[in-house]
Amino acid sequence: MAKEPSINSVIYLTIAVWLGMCLLSLPIGGWDYALGIFLGGAVVFVNFNWMHSQAVAAVTMSRKKASIYMVIKYLLRLGVTAVIIYALMVYTRVKIPALLIGISTVIISIFAYMGFSIIFNRGE
Repeated sequence: MAKEPSINSVIYLTIAVWLGMCLLSLPIGGWDYALGIFLGGAVVFVNFNWMHSQAVAAVTMSRKKASIYMVIKYLLRLGVTAVIIYALMVYTRVKIPALLIGISTVIISIFAYMGFSIIFNRGE
């Protein structure tokens, strides 16, 4: 992963939170619950990395072209993610609350990273 240090930190923290929540949910909710967290985390993890690659590509474009590019890619990413989440909710045995928890892993990691950064690096 040759990305910015803060993006790498969020990615590693997301993986730790994601897998930690999967393991902790096994004895509490069973396989269906852990699978929901795992699949939700997988969807959002792929989505986050996809968004990052699109943003990196847009930086080299002109302002107008980049904004059109990002809007089109955002709508494509949103549609693909919505179809995948819908399919997971309808065609699998995963628990929907677990799926939502899994989808939240990147946000949890971003807030945790922000908190660590404020506390230990004085916001730098």
